[in-house]
Amino acid sequence: MLAALSEQVASAGDLTRAVNWARRRASLDPFSEEGARLVMRRLAESGDRPAALLVYDRLCERLRRELSIAPSHKTRELARLLRASPSHVHVPAPGQVAARPRRLIRLIGREAELGLLRQAWDEAREG
Repeated sequence: MLAALSEQVASAGDLTRAVNWARRRASLDPFSEEGARLVMRRLAESGDRPAALLVYDRLCERLRRELSIAPSHKTRELARLLRASPSHVHVPAPGQVAARPRRLIRLIGREAELGLLRQAWDEAREG
């Protein structure tokens, strides 16, 4: 349920709330790699790659200390992608091919401004 809420608000573009819902989900089971990966992805999507990698490091330590195990391949692979990607690159969820398009914001009551933008765009495109 909390993962679904995180997905819903992320889809709407509210990454701060998406991170919060993901953190709540992860807090219910501190050993859940699925929950940790969700937080890592949301933090990366919000542009906070160092925090995403910190979640990974803390999970590794917790799993090692309490259960004497290492994270799964899926979790290690996500951390590898985060480390290898520039901070502005979107890290996709498993099975995700491309980022979903965000909702377009309409310029209601701004026809004149929109006309100026289109004119400037056309002039720039033509050289």
